Amino acid sequence: MDLEELRAFVGVAETGSFLAAAESLAVSRTTLRRRVEALEARAGVPLLTSTPTGIVLTEAGEVLARRGRLMMQETSALVASLREVGQAPSGVLRVVLPVGLPPHLLAPLFALLRASYPQTRR
Repeated sequence: MDLEELRAFVGVAETGSFLAAAESLAVSRTTLRRRVEALEARAGVPLLTSTPTGIVLTEAGEVLARRGRLMMQETSALVASLREVGQAPSGVLRVVLPVGLPPHLLAPLFALLRASYPQTRR
């Protein structure tokens, strides 16, 4: 299954219309319709039915919409977690402190830094 096809289908399922989904996904209605049709062809069953009042999901469409939403949420979470890779500080930490700072304040501070950023070294 193509991710863009699934995104298009879930958009239509959530909004109940190709036009509203196209606007929310910032694609043309024609592109959206083609993606949904390609997904239906791949699935081998109709997923949507057009009515005068909008789009109605078939039984298969209901199943795909429910599970597809979860897949899209997981995909978004995955992409967000990838952006965080390598974002934590790493390497040598050099600290400049004022003279006379009580040493008993430093140990907890360094322990907290070390626990928060384990890739740092002294």
